Amino acid sequence: DVTLVHRKAEWTTREEVNVVVVTWNMAGLDAPASLAPAFVGSTATPPDLVVVALQEMCPLKPLEGAMAVAETAVAGGTARGAAYAAAALAGAHDAWPGAK
Repeated sequence: DVTLVHRKAEWTTREEVNVVVVTWNMAGLDAPASLAPAFVGSTATPPDLVVVALQEMCPLKPLEGAMAVAETAVAGGTARGAAYAAAALAGAHDAWPGAK
């Protein structure tokens, strides 16, 4: 049989990796300079992969109707997302100095 399942050894490898997964509810606040507190104590050695899931990145306002909420989410997406990404990267570097 030539199905991929039977030929798995030809295209797969096994390798142990150290992965840190963090979720952080930002509660609509601006991004901090570093998300290092989210990483502290997760692992002593630098991980191979860091996954950061952020919630409530857009500014939170009292409910003004569905359209206002949607506009807030869209308007806050790009620049705020870049700021949060920078904070996550800074946090990883703060938590594991010298990591790449």
